[in-house]
Formats: sequence, structure tokens, C-alpha cells
Amino acid sequence: MSVRRGRVQAAVRAAVLVSCATLAATAAAQAPIPDDPVAEDPAPDDPALDDPAPDDLAELLADVRARHGVPALGAAVLVDGALRALGVTGVRRHGRDEPVTVDDPWHLGSCTKAMTATVLARQVEAGRLAWTTTVADGLTQLAPHMHERARAVTLAQLLQHRAGLPAQPPDELWTELFRFEGGDAAARREVAKVLLANAPEAAPGARFLYSNASYMIAGAISER
Repeated sequence: MSVRRGRVQAAVRAAVLVSCATLAATAAAQAPIPDDPVAEDPAPDDPALDDPAPDDLAELLADVRARHGVPALGAAVLVDGALRALGVTGVRRHGRDEPVTVDDPWHLGSCTKAMTATVLARQVEAGRLAWTTTVADGLTQLAPHMHERARAVTLAQLLQHRAGLPAQPPDELWTELFRFEGGDAAARREVAKVLLANAPEAAPGARFLYSNASYMIAGAISER
């Protein structure tokens, strides 16, 4: 086993166990294949020629999937922006035989929370934010509309589910978001405006209350 492959497999084991063990593949429509595809030789100076083919992780993932009993697993390893390893294993739907492919979309669910937290951590590291940044400081345009008790909620409390905010936006807001004509960033600001106008269900930092809405607001702060 090469040193590079050994490092790639170690990275994949960590990533799979932490982030991917609960992922299940969703059904995906496959793009039609042209009747008579014509292959073109890449230009001699094409930088892609210098990149090694990515390692196939299917065998490694199959072992992890078998141990955890999930329908499918997928993983990729990027090094300095270059794809070094890629693989999938399993079936698109539990109880069916159709295998997953590397081109299928995957439902990430709450794995996006780790992604959101990572984006914010990089902003903290760069000095653009602090873990103690409050929602009032992070969303200054919305601050006049915030409830007095909500203004003190910090970025860390949002990410730790200790902001005292509800698990989800209220049903009427969800309905509005489905018809929302603005972009995703504007929708997140709307969630922040509505939820932070009310007093938190618990004092910020006092209790653990799982909240998807908190991550919507944290995302809005990252986009300010």
C-alpha cells in the first residue's frame, strides 16, 4: 500500500465514521447516454493529465457499511482542492437491489450542521467573528426588531443548541418560506427576524434545546 493511499484511507475512516454513517442514498434519474459519443484527446498541456486517478474507496466503505447496517455510504477525499479518492457502496433504497453510483444525489440532513460550524470556525479564526459575537452584533440590521432577551444570544450558543430557540420555525413561517421569492440568504435572514423577535424559550446558555432554527440563524450571521 502506498503512503498516499494509506493516508487517504485513514482520512476516509475518520470522515465516514463521523459524518457519513447515517447517510442513505436517494433515488436519482440518470442522464441519457449519447448514441454515438465521440471521444476527444485532451490537449497535451491539459493539467488534468498530471493528476493521478482517484483511489476507489468502495471496498473500504463496504466494510464500514456492513458494520453499521446502513443502506449506502459514499465518501470523497480532496487534497488542496484535488480529488484524491472517491467511492460509494450499497443500494439506493433499503430493501431494493439498485446500487448507488458516484453520480447520485445524497440527502445530507444534519451533516450540514458540521459544515455550517466549520464555515463559522474559519471566520472566527480569521478574526471576522468571535464565538461570543451576539446575534445583535452579527445581524445589526435586524437588531432593532429583536426581543431584548434574544439580543444576547451568542454564536457559540447557536451552534451548541443552547440559545433557547425552538427546534423549527413555526408552521406559518415554513409555509411562507416555501413561497419565498428571495434567495436562500434572504430566507435565512427572514427566519432570524421572526424568531429573534420573540423571547427565547429558555435563558441563553441555560439549557440544551435542539434547534435546527439556530443553525439557520448562524448561517445568516456567516453571510452578513
